[in-house]
Amino acid sequence: MLFGGSRELALLAIRDAAAEKRIKPSAELFSKEEVLTGAPIVFPPSLGDEVGLVADSYIFPAITAVEIVNATVEGLSNFVETHEAVLHHDLYQLTYDYTSEELHGRFAIFPRRKIIRKFGKSEPGAVLEAAAVFTDACSPNYAHWLTEVLPRIHVGAKSGMDESIPFIVDAGLHANILFSARLLAGAHPLVELKRGESIQVKKLYVVGATGYIPFDRRPAKEGVYSHGVFSPSALKSMRAELSALMGPADGDYPRKIMLRRSSGARSMKNEEALALKLQELGFSSIYPEKLSFSQQYHLFSNAECVVGATGAAMANLVFCQPACRLIICISSHKEHSFGYWRNMASAMGNNIRYVLGPVVGEKNQGVHADFVVDVDDVVFAINY
Repeated sequence: MLFGGSRELALLAIRDAAAEKRIKPSAELFSKEEVLTGAPIVFPPSLGDEVGLVADSYIFPAITAVEIVNATVEGLSNFVETHEAVLHHDLYQLTYDYTSEELHGRFAIFPRRKIIRKFGKSEPGAVLEAAAVFTDACSPNYAHWLTEVLPRIHVGAKSGMDESIPFIVDAGLHANILFSARLLAGAHPLVELKRGESIQVKKLYVVGATGYIPFDRRPAKEGVYSHGVFSPSALKSMRAELSALMGPADGDYPRKIMLRRSSGARSMKNEEALALKLQELGFSSIYPEKLSFSQQYHLFSNAECVVGATGAAMANLVFCQPACRLIICISSHKEHSFGYWRNMASAMGNNIRYVLGPVVGEKNQGVHADFVVDVDDVVFAINY
């Protein structure tokens, strides 16, 4: 077995496995839909060409659930092994997308041969009669969790699956992430799976992707990489379910917020100067990482204007109302996936305004470099 040794196995998309009748035909949970994406407004306007985004659209495919007999899953990975192949979700493009597992030395993927090889040996875990899997290499990242993993848990819980079937999730997740999983899993018990541990499942349920942005890019021709796609139906359904479960806000939340960051890459080096200026305009400075999941939901769902640097906390925009003004500060580095926030916001019926600024400090850090923005540009974006 791949997860128990190091032999090579074929790498196959779930839709292809279903077409070849290697797995049970899928049940459609949400139909495919077109997402209209407006061109983001860019400040200063002279840098609009750096973003290179025009009004367009993308098709998000139907979300399905499949049943796989005798499968093996591993912690911190969304690959599923069967007796003859390893399956991946349908939005993953192995020719262009670089996975976290590869970059961290866990797997080797050979795109031309459509082959996968694992390094090391997984510790065998439980053998389950039935389960649904929601493990993912990017589960610990809040943005990936909120748009790619948590909506799948929600869809799985609402799919009509028997409530006695456990949901497999990654172990060691942040308390906020684990809280959200328990909240949306409903009566389904959670089974936490550690990295390097595997579970064999006699009847495994896999819910299709609800959103996806590649972890990184393989060297390939320019213009073929995905900037991220997201299911409006799944995300809006999740937001409605959270609203019903958590009820109205338990206090007053500021309507105009500026997101602050304690540390991390892509720091906005003049953040303090911007915060002082926005305070004069009635904005409250917020450190999202200090808030509970419920507080973040209520904060963003009640916001009229959100300003902040690109980062995982900005994924909370999926809770914002369509009329909320979203201003995202980001460096003008050409390697950024500028369509990421645009595509995500568009799925929720919103649009964004980018404020671009130059990279400062070390120039070889690429999209992870620190940057500064013009405070006046941010004010213009707010009032535009």
